[in-house]
Amino acid sequence: EYTIGSPAAAPSAITVGSMSLTDAPLPAYFSSRGPQGAWYKDRPDDLSQIKQLYGDNALKPDCLAPGGGRANESSQPDEVLYAGCTGWFDGFYDLLMDGYEAMHGTSQSTPAVAGLITLLVEAGVVKTAEDVKRYLKQKGTPKNSEIGYGLIRLSMFASE
Repeated sequence: EYTIGSPAAAPSAITVGSMSLTDAPLPAYFSSRGPQGAWYKDRPDDLSQIKQLYGDNALKPDCLAPGGGRANESSQPDEVLYAGCTGWFDGFYDLLMDGYEAMHGTSQSTPAVAGLITLLVEAGVVKTAEDVKRYLKQKGTPKNSEIGYGLIRLSMFASE
């Protein structure tokens, strides 16, 4: 709790957590959780004001996307996603200097959401972050500080 940092804590941001595919719909053990950043942990009155002002946008994260990692740190096997990699990190986990690396984190899940939203903007389905959040609220699970509205997926944005 209270591990959402900047810029993800901004009410206008679309904050993405890393979901474990194996343990879905749970987030990965390392994925930050809300309701907000650490500053609010000892300031419940300030958090209450923020919630009144911004409603659900004050509660973070907004959604989850596959990012590897298990719900419990000690669970085996670990869950990783392979991504293109260059530089010093290539070979760090898998010891192969092949341009790909097994990784996990919100650094894996956030680009997937950014790509989805880019395609939705290009198709004219959404125009703003608020549009995205409206779809998440309508089609997702009730928002909470662990998974937001749940796993974001293209079907949430399809016409009925």
